[in-house]
Amino acid sequence: MKKKWLNQLVLKVVPTLASIFSNIVGHTTKLQIIAPEDLSHKKALLDWPQGVIYAMWHSRFFYFSYYAKGKKVVTMISSSKDGEFITKTIQKMRLYAIRGSSSKAGKQAMYQMVEVLKENAKVLMLPDGPRGPRHEMKNGVIRLAQLTGRPILPASFSTTSGIFLPSWDRFLLPLPWGKAALVVDKPIFVPPVLTEEEFEQIRLSLQEKLTSLTEEADRICKRNPEKEALFFLRKKR
Repeated sequence: MKKKWLNQLVLKVVPTLASIFSNIVGHTTKLQIIAPEDLSHKKALLDWPQGVIYAMWHSRFFYFSYYAKGKKVVTMISSSKDGEFITKTIQKMRLYAIRGSSSKAGKQAMYQMVEVLKENAKVLMLPDGPRGPRHEMKNGVIRLAQLTGRPILPASFSTTSGIFLPSWDRFLLPLPWGKAALVVDKPIFVPPVLTEEEFEQIRLSLQEKLTSLTEEADRICKRNPEKEALFFLRKKR
């Protein structure tokens, strides 16, 4: 009984603190947008009347919870216990969650994502999440684009003030008072019918694009996730 009470308390307090922290980071971060001219300002990036699929690597989504708050953005969150914390947090940021992943409850969650996109929602997909491998594109984001006709908008993020955690994806936890870069490429439309070879070509192309955008964001902010995360790994040993 005591453990259950403690878990409920943590589930209530941690998301509140995380959302407060996200707001502090967002308000104190000086953001630079690097994007095609017609997408180089916040309104253009977040106002898609016909819906859009934002695609970012799992390690770079934290800032987006602040950036897109109140914009009716839907994302797929793991149905694990960790996912419950994330769900509660993004709900406090006025974002929306569909529970499921590539490893659990995936088909039902994908069906729900298709339905909200057909209703012109904006969707955030983390195509190497929730467990990796890191920077390996799973099929879901491309399937969504195929089934709905909505464009995929590849993007990535980095900041001068943040910590690369020693997790499987070298998760970037932004800190306040940073100078950040949000790097965006042009929208990608996926044909509704593809051969297996064509599908794989698009998957690999989008995988390379997201990795390239991430490297560009890190270059602008002068960050190196591999070396910086190793600092924590050495301390563990």
